[in-house]
Parts: sequence; structure tokens; C-alpha cells
Amino acid sequence: MVYTVIFEVDIKNNQILFFHTGSLSVKLKAGVLYDYEDFLEQFIIDNVYEEEKIYLYQNFNIEALRSASVNKRENITCDFRLRPEGNREYRWFTMSLMLPHGAGGAVGAILDIHEKKIHELEMQHQASHDAMTNLLNRQAFERAVFSYFMQGEKTGAYCLMDVDNFKLVNDTRGHAYGDIVLMKIAKILTENTPKRTIIARYGGDEFCMFFPGIDRAEQLEPVLIKILENVRKEEFDGMQLSVSVGVSFYPKHYTEEKNSIGKYADVALYKAKESGKDSYCFYSEEMGEF
Repeated sequence: MVYTVIFEVDIKNNQILFFHTGSLSVKLKAGVLYDYEDFLEQFIIDNVYEEEKIYLYQNFNIEALRSASVNKRENITCDFRLRPEGNREYRWFTMSLMLPHGAGGAVGAILDIHEKKIHELEMQHQASHDAMTNLLNRQAFERAVFSYFMQGEKTGAYCLMDVDNFKLVNDTRGHAYGDIVLMKIAKILTENTPKRTIIARYGGDEFCMFFPGIDRAEQLEPVLIKILENVRKEEFDGMQLSVSVGVSFYPKHYTEEKNSIGKYADVALYKAKESGKDSYCFYSEEMGEF
């Protein structure tokens, strides 16, 4: 089915003229002038994926077009999901507008890019996620946490965790079963942490979690206790496993030195291991520097 839509917008007079409406909508007719703002609002309300309605309107409302034209912006392009008339599922489209006519007008198109976009998203996912556990990888985790800092957010808890005696798992059950252990623990983490938690497989048997908005031990302890309990009671082919966790806080343990907050968490993790494993430890100045 052909969904391509081609149109021209008279920015000055708030009108839109369609040259080709494809199969996107039976309501639109080629060669007929429509009120542009009315068309855009109805199109968004009827067809566009809920989370992208505001995003699309902010970029393409008539005042945004007039501003773009006055500022000599050459084009506006946005990818979004919509459900064409008669379809049950959303597909990816791109809406592109070129402004070659100064303040007077613009030409645009709505194109189906579903297959290309899905492939692009799959490639992005593969680049940012650990293939085994489907958690974020180390690089993506660090980007996400740094982005949180740069947004001016005030607090957060940084946790570094690893599996106690994991070498024994690989030595006695083999590396294939070691992978199963890591996948089970990843599932425990995702099921026992708040939705906003950023979770990653940091490498080997190490995991990392960042809890936005948490800056006190008493806020985090119930979550850590639940994680430790669930790992302890999980079935691991007759083995009882445990994890240890080191915790540091943002901004208290954050400096301009790269990943300083992670290094403080690592010091706390070492102390948790030293105190007998199967435990968590919050960094304090008495533990010294990393």
C-alpha cells in the first residue's frame, strides 16, 4: 500500500494543498485547499502515536513554520509513528518540509520509512545493549548517567555489583551455565528496581545500577535487600549464589575526574567483599580514596 503524501503549504495564509494523498487518508483530496492548522491538529489527534503528538505539533505548527522561514531555515524533518486509516498497527513515517520560497511557502512530504527505521532502531539497540542480558552495555550506561548529570538533576545513587565467587560457577558448571546465571541475575535486577533505574551489565560478572533521585542509604536499602534476597533464593543448578554491592551518591561523591562516582562505588564494593560478601556497603570517607 502506498502511503506517500506530497503537499505545499502557504505559510502566509495558513493553507495546505495536496498534490498526492496516497493511501494515508481517504478524507484528503488532491487539488483541494485546506486550513493548514486544522489539518495538522486533526491529523495528529486521529493518527499519531500518543507520545509523539506534542513533538510533531511543536515542529510543524504554523507559527513554527513562520519562525523557521523568517530565520531562513531550509528544512524541517521529524520521524514519528502513526496509524494509517484502516490499519491496526503503527508504522514509522517521516514528515519533511523544505522552505525554498522565503516567507511565502514550503513544499513537503510524508513518507513511509517503517522498514528502514526498524532496522536503524535494531542497530542502535545492538550498539547500546549487552547481547546476552539485553541490559545496557558499559558505554551506553555511562552516557545515560552523564546525561542525567548534565540535565541538572540533583541526586542519585550509583551501585556497582558483582557475583560472589563467580569463577567457581564457570569452573564447575562451565561458561555456558555461567551465562545463564548472568541472565537470571539481570532479570532479578530489572524486576526488583524502580522503573527509572538505569541498569547495565558492566562487563564480566559486574553489573551497574543508577537510581535517580535517591541520595540517602535508607531510601535504597529496601531495594538492595530485596535484590540480595532474590539472588540468594534463586535456583542455580544446586548452587547457592550471592552478590555484593558498593554504593556511592551523586553529587556527594562526584568530581570532575572521569567516573569518580564509579570509583567510589568500587571502593565500597571492595569493603562489602572484605566484610564477608552477600552484602552491600555505602561509601564513607573512612574508607579512603580510590
